[in-house]
Formats: sequence, C-alpha cells, structure tokens
Amino acid sequence: MSDLIIVLFMGSTPHTQKLVNAEIRLKKIWHRGQYRIGIFFDKKEIKVRQRMKYIGARFSRTKRCWHLVYNKANYQLLKHNFSNIKIADTRQNKSANISTAQASAYEKRQILPIAKQSERPLSYPEKAGSPRWINVI
Repeated sequence: MSDLIIVLFMGSTPHTQKLVNAEIRLKKIWHRGQYRIGIFFDKKEIKVRQRMKYIGARFSRTKRCWHLVYNKANYQLLKHNFSNIKIADTRQNKSANISTAQASAYEKRQILPIAKQSERPLSYPEKAGSPRWINVI
C-alpha cells in the first residue's frame, strides 16, 4: 500500500504535469526598480493563477499583472509551463500610441481668441484702480 502511495505522489510531480493551454501575453515592464516579465491573462483562468503561484510569480496591483524577474531562465520556465504564449512588441505600439495621442489632443483642443485689455471683464473692481485700494498698495 505504501508503494502505491509513492507512485501516485511521484506521478503528480510538476515534471509530468500537462502544459496549461490558456493564452498568456508577455510584456517587458519596469517594476520595483528593475525590468520584469509582465504576464497578462484572463483573470477567470484559475489553473493559470495556480501555476503562477507555483512557479514563483508575484501579482502586482499597480501593474495589474503577474510578474517575474526579466531573465532567460524565467522565460524558459514560462515556455515549459504554458503552451500558448504571445509576446507583446512594445517598441511599435509605444511610438504609434504617442503620435495618435498627440494628434487627437491637438484636434480636441479649443483655440480661443485673445481678448484685448479693454474687453476683459473686471471681476474685482477694487483692483482696477479704485481709490479705496490705492493707499493699501
């Protein structure tokens, strides 16, 4: 009976576990003073979350993703545990987002005419040369 228990235990080691088939997206992020591998996936995927905890990934509330230290060993670890990995290309997306954001901000900006000094409303008449305030200034 004890041999059977050992065999079952050995059969469930991480080396014989199946790959998780859920799609995960990897992105290079800057977090806590160093580069990290940001791991994004649907939060409904319970198996992915369990596997993230198992491999030592941590969840970041500020970045809203799981993360590992940015190195080859951790990338290989992710490839070993997950079969459907997508890598986000941040170089192209970053430049495209900046130019689009600048263009849309310029289009939304209202260009107002500058009023002449004589047309400006006097919201505080005492500051406009009222004799009551001349002695104070």
